[in-house]
This record gives sequence, structure tokens and C-alpha cells, in this order.
Amino acid sequence: MAINLSELKIRLISDIDYLNYKNFFCGNSSMDNFLKESAYYLTITKQAATSLVWLENEVVGYFTLQNHQLKIDIPIPELIGSTHLYIERIAIRKDLQKSGIGTFILNYILEISSEINERFIFIDALIEKVEWYEHRHFESLIGDEKSKSNKDGLVFMYLDLYNDSLVDSYFGL
Repeated sequence: MAINLSELKIRLISDIDYLNYKNFFCGNSSMDNFLKESAYYLTITKQAATSLVWLENEVVGYFTLQNHQLKIDIPIPELIGSTHLYIERIAIRKDLQKSGIGTFILNYILEISSEINERFIFIDALIEKVEWYEHRHFESLIGDEKSKSNKDGLVFMYLDLYNDSLVDSYFGL
């Protein structure tokens, strides 16, 4: 189904939305259940922020963001002791996957990141979605994690928004 992405609207989940997302189905029961059971509570308690993606009056996707502090030891000094934007979840309605909505959401998140001056974005990507994130310049943080199965089926990935060419251009290099 062709989607006009300019018609998509994004807004924070609210108490009046349940009837609109109670039948949301993305094909992953964990993602579906999170939206129905936890997303609103975590948003109002400021533990995370879930936004719904609307096409007309239908919820076609959602994403959840957190301010996150990295808790593993890694060799990137800029990451030590600071907080970063963490994508907790991105889900698209099953019948609309591969329509560009996921990329639309990710671009929206990148815009937010720039506006709030976040350099790094992290996600625990489902193993089956790693390639999708790699095509959007995310990298695996833990070497060969994507090539071997793990108990959670997740790969810890990050995107560094620092742009060397912009900095070089600024200095006339």
C-alpha cells in the first residue's frame, strides 16, 4: 500500500488514545503488548516517552525514547559518563511495514536528537532488523554480537551524529 508520508502525524501518547491502538498489530507480540500495557504508564511517570504515529485517525506505528546512560565499558571516550538518546522501541503496523514509515520515524528521531544536542543514539535492535539499521548508518557496538545468537535476540547498536565534514568545512579545511 502506498503511503503519503507527508500525511503522517506524530504526537505523544495520551489517556484518550487506547481505543485507537488497542488492536495495533506489528507482528511482534512483545512490541504489541508493550504499547497496550506499558507505554502510557511509562510516559506519564517520565520513565520513557512513547509517541504514536497517525495516518488520518489510525495508529500506524509508534516509538519510545528514553534518556539513557551507557552502563558498559567501551573504548569511545565521548560516551563515558554522559547521557544519550535511546530508542526503546520502533514498531510499524504489520500491513504497512516496508512503506517508509520506519524511516520517517527514524528521521524524526534524528531531528529531535539534533534539536536537543544529542550526539549518540542507541538501540537494542532485533537481530532480524540489524541490516535495516545498518543501512541507516547504525553500527554494532559489541563486535560480533550480530553474527551469533544471544538469549535476547538483540544487537546493541549506535549512531554517532558527529559530522567531521561539517566541522572541517567550518574551519575551511
